[in-house]
Amino acid sequence: RTDLPAAHRSFVLYIEEYERLYYQRRRERLHFVRPSLHSLAHIVPEASRIGPGALHSQWTLENFIGNITREIKQHVTPYANVSERALRRCQVNALKAMIPSLAEPDDIFPQYAEILGDGYVLLPARDSIQRVIPSVEAAALRDFLRNEGVTLRDPDWSAPVRRWARLRLPNGQVARCAWKECALEARRRKPRRARMVKVSTTLRDNTFAEVQYFFRLKIHDHVETMAMLAYFTPPDPDIYEFSRGTLLACSHLGETSRAVIFVKQIVSVVAMVPLPMTSEEATTSDADTLYRDRFFVVEKPGLDVANIAGRVEDITADVDGLDIVG
Repeated sequence: RTDLPAAHRSFVLYIEEYERLYYQRRRERLHFVRPSLHSLAHIVPEASRIGPGALHSQWTLENFIGNITREIKQHVTPYANVSERALRRCQVNALKAMIPSLAEPDDIFPQYAEILGDGYVLLPARDSIQRVIPSVEAAALRDFLRNEGVTLRDPDWSAPVRRWARLRLPNGQVARCAWKECALEARRRKPRRARMVKVSTTLRDNTFAEVQYFFRLKIHDHVETMAMLAYFTPPDPDIYEFSRGTLLACSHLGETSRAVIFVKQIVSVVAMVPLPMTSEEATTSDADTLYRDRFFVVEKPGLDVANIAGRVEDITADVDGLDIVG
């Protein structure tokens, strides 16, 4: 919902620019303005009024036709067969509505999962024992605790933690961590990378980080769940402005950058894709230092709508906390 005003401005800007370049308010060019172009101006107002178009447009019916025809088992009489499949589905849905206990549970979590509330679920794998964390991570944890009003008598205090591998987010995504993914990458395996996340902070919008691991710790007599992060820099303002808010270019701050946040500050999983240097950037003397660890952000579109439709990641498929490819 927060993205709708910006989307509407972009749609209107595109329409006005298109009409200025091609239509030019000339009668003989009126046919250039197709209905599909004009409809762009109504997408956001209608979404605000009655919801996302995918939930009330023809897409819903087309989607039903697509998945019901995939159930055809008898191709000699396809229409009769698809009618029977539709009837069977209606009967099953009616039974589930009358006897809710027949329906499958919405969420089936693996053993040792911890339900955190607000749609967040901590998922295995997890450490079998608590482990001492490196000094840079211990310093980040101390800073976090001081900001939360915890008094530390020992300035060099460090707590052993039990690491967790995955976090189910309210939007249905599953965030993973470097603890598990990097171990497989070192063995030339191809894990499903999902450790880059978008974080909600009071400092700025568009904050991105790499999750090192998740862990739990008692703070003020309550067990809280946190994430150890390595931050990226804020998006390059020049590239952001030049691309009209399209390209978010960030640099990884490296192994010496660590910070701790509450897991409920994690908004979504994103992709951080290496951003190649331009020909001009490649000619600078320190190009490798400046642009080696630069990435651009790719966010998954339509997460809210996908979650409404019940499309979430399978959290029971990867028992060890990772989806392995190959």
